[in-house]
Amino acid sequence: MAGWRFQSGEMSPHSKRIGAVILAAGGSSRFGQPKQLIPFRGKPLFAESSMPPGIETLTNSSPAVEATALLVCDQPAVDVRVVQRLIALHETTGKTIVASNYVDTLGVPALFTRSVFQELLSLADKAGAKSIVCEVASALCHYHFPKARLTSTLGKIGKSSMLNRLP
Repeated sequence: MAGWRFQSGEMSPHSKRIGAVILAAGGSSRFGQPKQLIPFRGKPLFAESSMPPGIETLTNSSPAVEATALLVCDQPAVDVRVVQRLIALHETTGKTIVASNYVDTLGVPALFTRSVFQELLSLADKAGAKSIVCEVASALCHYHFPKARLTSTLGKIGKSSMLNRLP
């Protein structure tokens, strides 16, 4: 789990206080080794891997946070523009959750408002947020993000070295 701060000028002046939780969850069965430890640009991706501790750390360190971008470490196509788009969709639609739509599924990257943090905190350590996303169809905005599919492509290839070829 990790977080980052946006640089001045990257966000709308009307933006809410948005945090980020980056997960490295899952059994890494397609990768053949723990994906948290796969080298990317000379460093391991991440060491922490479960959502409830990530949400708890975020809310404890930033009590005024109003929403979080939920990301996973093995989607290298996700960059600041993707997060900005999630935030913009939330701001224009007022929806509680903005989830990425790709390969006939909904998932991360996604944005969750504080109103669903308690539900995220109550998930089992290895559970994903898809159950929450699926329960709130009326409060959900879809973000078309086909590049998120790269995760499944990398997994099928099973070559962590592919990550180091990305820009």
